[in-house]
Amino acid sequence: MHGVRGFVITLLGLCLSAARLGAQSAITGAVTDSLSAGPVAGSTVQLVSANNPAARLRETTTDFAGIFRFDAVPADRYLIGFLNSRLDVLGIEPFWRLDVRSGDSLVRTDLALPSGAGLERAFCGARRDSSGLLLGRVLDADSGIPVVGAAVTVRWRDLKVDAHRVDVHDQSLRVTTDVDAHFSICGVPTGDAVLVEVMSDSRRTGGLEVRVPPGGALARDLFLPGVSSLDGATAPQRLSSAQPRARTARVRGHVLTLAGRAPATAHVSIWGDDRIEGSGTADSTGVFAIDGLTPGTATLEARALGFQPARVLVDLSSAHTAVADVTLGDRTTRLDTLRVFARRRPPDLSGFEERLQRNWFGRFLTAKQIEAMHVPTIAMVLTTVPGLQVLGTEFGSRVTSSRRCIPSVYLDGFELYNGDTALADMVTPDDVRGIEVYLQPGTAPLQYGHNQCGSILVWTKRYQHE
Repeated sequence: MHGVRGFVITLLGLCLSAARLGAQSAITGAVTDSLSAGPVAGSTVQLVSANNPAARLRETTTDFAGIFRFDAVPADRYLIGFLNSRLDVLGIEPFWRLDVRSGDSLVRTDLALPSGAGLERAFCGARRDSSGLLLGRVLDADSGIPVVGAAVTVRWRDLKVDAHRVDVHDQSLRVTTDVDAHFSICGVPTGDAVLVEVMSDSRRTGGLEVRVPPGGALARDLFLPGVSSLDGATAPQRLSSAQPRARTARVRGHVLTLAGRAPATAHVSIWGDDRIEGSGTADSTGVFAIDGLTPGTATLEARALGFQPARVLVDLSSAHTAVADVTLGDRTTRLDTLRVFARRRPPDLSGFEERLQRNWFGRFLTAKQIEAMHVPTIAMVLTTVPGLQVLGTEFGSRVTSSRRCIPSVYLDGFELYNGDTALADMVTPDDVRGIEVYLQPGTAPLQYGHNQCGSILVWTKRYQHE
């Protein structure tokens, strides 16, 4: 009798447990990145009771498609959120409230990183113009330690055209990273390339070319050369701008065309701190590898004859080899000659004449001196200036100082983007009236002295008064 009674009690307990389990639900969904419209694999999804925060926190991980699932979830009100490195960049911790009711067998809830427009509204408020948001963190390239108080500067150039003239205005925005090393910059132009520079004490990046998409926001971490990568530096020496850097980073990758094929020959250069860090040539399959680089975020540029050059940012570190795959633009097309007739307004060259007569701090070349050289290219003219070097490649010439630093180039008072390469296509030695070269900081005229690598001023004959 007792045996039968015990059996009945046990069976009743199993039935009650089954009933309780039957009343529980499953929660499933997907985590997506609204900025890229793709799934977020490997994210940690967390679930906790909103009514009892001390209750056990449950966690699961999204699969390759961004899908997650929790089973045996009792009816309750919950907080659900996820952790991901992308959220670390944004500096936000999103969570959602979720009600699980009795009788719900399956609850579907999708989680997502905020969209670009949503991020811009959150950080910048309501805006009526077409500008966007740049945000992220500044980190040490080798250790990943946040860099607090780093200055992040965005620069771009505005052109304003009316019926009488074209005005060029240099614009910039500057912020410093907060206590968590985050930064956010509102009012950045969208669609077009802007230059971003990061500086902290003696550490800095060169001009990094980024594009904020029309959607409204770009989130990206930026890496400074690590303090540990100062060669033999003791603590007081780490602030010395002259301290050499350990070139311990490496990058590898592929250069391909839009058709997915490797170009016949592709040349790859790494630009950091406004100078060439290293270069190499891709093999017949498009594979390249460059070592001996300074850690930190740098610009990788790939060029191949007949294709548009491509530039991408690459995060270099001593701890691992960076990987960068580059896709070249469509094959360039040569247009028929276009002749434009216009009245030109000659620039004021009195400043050049005055500095020449006063023997200003730079180096000067006059038209008579240039004519006496009998050389065919402007690059060959510049090689005669002490402290300048011209690095020849099959894709053109790059002008650097003896410090492998890239000076700014001005043509008749206007700064040229990629000036050292563009200059060769715009003038010949016969066109030049005079050249000024300033390689030491603080020696160039004020309006041409923003680049610590120096300035090259080229004045042509075509604009002088008859």
